[in-house]
Amino acid sequence: MAVAAQRSPRDGDATQDKVLALPPDIAVGEGLQLVLASALRSLRFSTARAEPSGPEIIHRFRIGVRRLRSLLAIFRSALPEEDRRGLSRYLAGFAQRYGRVREWDVLLTETLPPLRAALPDESITSEIADSAGQARRSALPQFALEGEAAAIAAALETAAFLRQPLPDHEEIWSSNLRDFSSELIEKHHRRLRKWLKHLDLTDQAAFHSVRIKTKRLRYPIEMFSTLFDEGAVQPYLRRVIRVQSALGHLNDAQTARTLLGNLPLSGRAQALANGWLARDILASRERFPKIARALRRSAPFWAR
Repeated sequence: MAVAAQRSPRDGDATQDKVLALPPDIAVGEGLQLVLASALRSLRFSTARAEPSGPEIIHRFRIGVRRLRSLLAIFRSALPEEDRRGLSRYLAGFAQRYGRVREWDVLLTETLPPLRAALPDESITSEIADSAGQARRSALPQFALEGEAAAIAAALETAAFLRQPLPDHEEIWSSNLRDFSSELIEKHHRRLRKWLKHLDLTDQAAFHSVRIKTKRLRYPIEMFSTLFDEGAVQPYLRRVIRVQSALGHLNDAQTARTLLGNLPLSGRAQALANGWLARDILASRERFPKIARALRRSAPFWAR
């Protein structure tokens, strides 16, 4: 079957990836095969580039791993639970290995530049950049990302349960993927609306949990968007991305405070940086309710 590709929207948490144009009558099992193959191609392509330890390639690698784990979660009802969980834990180990490096990259490439722009005459930004750069180099694992991607691909390609349904799952593998994805998106939509209504942004564990729930809604929408009317999908998806980005920005600011506290910085550098981050956190909290309301009031495109 010929499957076209489209581009997914950009945002602060993801780079521009191809989205499969899935036919409306495709079955769950065939859809699983296609999105899995696409995700693997994307992961391997993302690591076959220059600057093998650069911020962008590590970011893309972690997104690729995260989306593979999301794929396993999306199709969980069609897969054997023990095998699925084991493979997901294996994949998680790769992303976690580069988690601290990514935190330093966010501080250096996203948190520090606006501080430098606001305080162009302050030497503290150079002090922070030098110290954080050293910490980043120390945290970088001594692995080649291309080899990491090859190991992931080998694990997925040898997982027979991803290629052939067990007897208990044959019925769901042959069911319609659009119906399957509509039910899944509806479930995550209801849960996220409930959490957004009562979210306490001063509770970092709580908003981090909601950030994860937002990703669980976003990824199936992106994977299966071509099964629905694009004109209805995109406005909703943009609102999901805005919520995810806002929570991600808030999480990055909170994480930056922790990272800065672990650096051997002067008292002035610590004070100015923490003051800047406190202001940023407050502004993010003030903007968030409007962003959350827009998503909560969005019409469900999947029910049309």
